[in-house]
Amino acid sequence: MKKTLISALAIMLALSAFTACGGDDSTSYDDSADAENAAEVQDAEYDSSDDTDEADTEEDTEEDTEAADESTDELGDAVQELANALDGTLWVGMNPDYDCYALGFNGTYVYFAANDGSSIEGYWAISDQNLYIYSDEANTEQLAEIPWSYDSENSVLVLNNNAVMAQTDSYSFDQAAEAVQQMAAACKVGEYLQGTYWATVGDGSAEALHITDSTLEAVTVESDGSASTSEFIWGIDYNNIYLYDSDYALQGSLDWQISDDGSALQLTTPDGIASIYTQLTEEEADDVVNYMLSLIGG
Repeated sequence: MKKTLISALAIMLALSAFTACGGDDSTSYDDSADAENAAEVQDAEYDSSDDTDEADTEEDTEEDTEAADESTDELGDAVQELANALDGTLWVGMNPDYDCYALGFNGTYVYFAANDGSSIEGYWAISDQNLYIYSDEANTEQLAEIPWSYDSENSVLVLNNNAVMAQTDSYSFDQAAEAVQQMAAACKVGEYLQGTYWATVGDGSAEALHITDSTLEAVTVESDGSASTSEFIWGIDYNNIYLYDSDYALQGSLDWQISDDGSALQLTTPDGIASIYTQLTEEEADDVVNYMLSLIGG
């Protein structure tokens, strides 16, 4: 049984409103002069204060404008670089309930689909924190806003701070709907693997895997009784299981196959080394280290 891409946590679409606020300049007066000179003093101070406030306001406005322009230029360059990197890519992933999604970019157009048949498509724009989808090319009618981050170095896209999406080269933009449907098969396997223990025996060692909804823990036991543990965030697609560190940097990938009855899981490294893992019972998993020692005669 086979599979198209990745793990954990829910995608949230939220529309938001942007507000801007400002204040009015205020002017104060000094009425400390004699009553008969109050009007003259007030007029003189008002004229002086008004000139000074106007000069200060113009200076502050110029400084604020220059700073805003500089910030906009820097953000604009970063956003343009990001937009260029995303153009022509297709990403797939799933949430904790194993609903599957695809997100594709093609020129100015974006397609966002789920395996329940729902989809949003339109024109896209980005900031450093959000992806926006619009119904028109002028970007005036907003359909959705998705919080996100993108790590170009590790080629990982995270939606809503916790939904890890990975790029797939197996499909073109026009095949996004097909990618979602094949991803659904991987989602079912991912759901089945949640909460399971698996073990394999090698030459003088044994390895057990404990798979939760978001983490994969690998315990390796040597014949002398020593043990080592590694933990990863994991994801799955139609072809591979992906292993990430806590910063979502990809640490490795394993091709997977599972038997029809779900009792055996074959994982193959990129260099072709295959290991067959057998699913453990609850009793075996309760004392997994000693159980593995019994397998290797330790």
